[in-house]
Order: sequence, then structure tokens, then C-alpha cells
Amino acid sequence: MAASRKLPRGVKSQLLDPHNDIYYSAASLWEIAIKRGLRCTDFRIDIDALMEALGASGFLWTVGVYFSPR
Repeated sequence: MAASRKLPRGVKSQLLDPHNDIYYSAASLWEIAIKRGLRCTDFRIDIDALMEALGASGFLWTVGVYFSPR
């Protein structure tokens, strides 16, 4: 994901920083499923590859959205 040319440089550095925890939620996966179900032509994704990558990435699953001040 961090290899994407569409991501701004600052976002890439945040994703690659091992001191940051990266979370993903059920809502994100629902959105992907909806777009895939609607067969959006500008949205191509391999769900199996995504799930495998999320598991291997060290990203953390969260059910809700939480904000913590820095």
C-alpha cells in the first residue's frame, strides 16, 4: 500500500513508521464490500489478497472509531 503513487509522501512516512499503530475497521471493509457489490468500474480489489495483507501488515482491527489526543 505504501508503494502507491497516489499516497502523499507524508502519509507514506506515517504508514511506514514502526512507532505508529495503524487501525482498520469493519466500516472500511463494509465500504469495500459495497463498492465491489456495485461493481464500481473505478474500484478494483482482490478481497482475499487484502485480507491476507491486513493480517500480515500488523495493522490492528477495531470495531469502533476512537480518537486520542496527542
